[in-house]
Amino acid sequence: ILLADLRAKILRVFLLSMTLLTSCAIPVYLITRRATASLTELKQTASDILSGIAARKLELTDENEFNEIRQLINSVLDTSASQKYEVGLDHKLLLLKADERASQLSLREQQLNQASEEIVAAKEQLHRLANYDYLTSLPNRQLFIEQLELLLRLSARDAKPLAVLFLNLDNFSRINE
Repeated sequence: ILLADLRAKILRVFLLSMTLLTSCAIPVYLITRRATASLTELKQTASDILSGIAARKLELTDENEFNEIRQLINSVLDTSASQKYEVGLDHKLLLLKADERASQLSLREQQLNQASEEIVAAKEQLHRLANYDYLTSLPNRQLFIEQLELLLRLSARDAKPLAVLFLNLDNFSRINE
């Protein structure tokens, strides 16, 4: 009987301690879960910010310890969003300026090419006017002298003979003038 009585008391103490342990463990579990939920949310938001994912703003709750952290994270998100907006505007402005400069450069290149073509044409015209007769388009005396000097130098350099044929047309000056 004593042993049965002792067994009943031990069972009663065991059940009482299990009830006490369960009644303490459940509130501790709920409190811990509530505290870690906020930390998990903060951790996920910080991770999203670091990875470049556009994180949503955090809602402020009654938990004062975490509200300060939430406010700081919201401030970082606001600053980041405004900086992204400014960078986007700067990028668009830079693209517009680059396009404008490219079109200006293209226009200048066209003008330069046109001026270069005009210079080449003017040089050719000056060469024709200086070295060819206006009426007959035959080489004039100036071109003849230049070509003769060149041929004389080549003949002297190569030690080869050079012959010059001279024709005189009577009264050609009256026709030419």
